[in-house]
Formats: sequence, structure tokens, C-alpha cells
Amino acid sequence: MGLKERFEQILERLDSIDQRLNHQGSLLAALQHSAEVARAERESIIIALARSGGQIAEISRLSEDIINRMEILGSVQELIKENLRDQALDINLLKKIISF
Repeated sequence: MGLKERFEQILERLDSIDQRLNHQGSLLAALQHSAEVARAERESIIIALARSGGQIAEISRLSEDIINRMEILGSVQELIKENLRDQALDINLLKKIISF
């Protein structure tokens, strides 16, 4: 093999290396873009989770408020029942007094 043929082989190998480097550069750029997209998606997820966490906390607070109000309404209902019983007793007593 002559010097010219060796030189052509070296040039072919250099071209092949150059093509692989270009391909690897393209892959690296695609990977960097994918990493940026993943980072942005991660940030969006974190923001969404923070918002939903706030919404969950608000729902929890509202649920506790509703439970408290239901307990108050239950107590008021019991007081009303007692009051109605007392009034019924008063009415019966008045009827007895009037009927004498």
C-alpha cells in the first residue's frame, strides 16, 4: 500500500470521525433540549402540587368548618326540642288550669 492510499484511508477515517462527532453533537443537543423540557415539566408539576396542596388545605379547612357548623346545628336542634317539650308541658299545664 502506497503513501497516497494510506493518506486516503486516513482522510476517510477523519471524515467518518467527523460524521460521528456531528451525530454525537446532534444527540447531545437533543439530550440538552430533553433535559430542559423535563426541567420545565418538573417545575410545572411542583407548581401544580403546591397549588393542589393549597386547595387540599382549603378543602380540609372548609370540611372542618362544616363539621363544626353541623355540631352547632345539632346542639341548637336539641335545644329547640327541649324548648318545644317545655312549651308542650306549659300548654298542658295551662289546659289543666283552665279546665278546672
